Amino acid sequence: MKKLNSFDIKLIMVTLMTMNHLGSIPNLFPDRLNVLITFSSRCVAPMFAFFAAKGIKKSNNIKSYCFRLSLLASIVQLGNMIISYIVKNGMNQMPPSVLGNSIIGIALSVDAIYLLDKYPRRKIIFFLSVIMFIIGFLYGEEGTVIVPIILLEYYFAEKSRARIIGYMLIEILAIVIPFGEPFFFLFIPFTFLYNGMEGKKTRFFYYYYPLHIWCIAILSILSTMTIQSS
Repeated sequence: MKKLNSFDIKLIMVTLMTMNHLGSIPNLFPDRLNVLITFSSRCVAPMFAFFAAKGIKKSNNIKSYCFRLSLLASIVQLGNMIISYIVKNGMNQMPPSVLGNSIIGIALSVDAIYLLDKYPRRKIIFFLSVIMFIIGFLYGEEGTVIVPIILLEYYFAEKSRARIIGYMLIEILAIVIPFGEPFFFLFIPFTFLYNGMEGKKTRFFYYYYPLHIWCIAILSILSTMTIQSS
């Protein structure tokens, strides 16, 4: 039975994501546990991409939805750049691996779909949207699965066969390209648990994503400095 709404599933995803990011702190988890956590968290970005596609259709104000995602992606990127600059130039260290930004692929994909739907016959909009998809695919963290999943779940939501073929192609692509995410399919079981309901309405996830990344990055930096000085 489908018993979980989007809020329930997002809480599970956020927990897995946080555990995975905590693994960037040196010696916090044993190596084997870190590997298990990393493997288990491969469903997180694809699941949020899945919900982003649903959000386009369910949003009462798609323009506002696009703005929130774009603003979040920009804030996360700016914060990551500031921390990376301080660590590189002020501390002469490599920035923590936790400083990624999967919102880029989500925001660009949602924005591109919005433009295509609003201006379906304008060639310049079509080419601009294609460029946005490409940037999200290549530059966004885990964009290789985020962008295709959003496209599949938005345009082929009611066509099971097309979605199955699409996921098979994504898996092949993920295996072929060096920066692919071959374990993205771990998100699929959660789609069967999803009951189609939103659940609790909250902006919690918008605030939590950047704050937890930056806090964990700072902890990772401090931990690395402690280890180096000992």
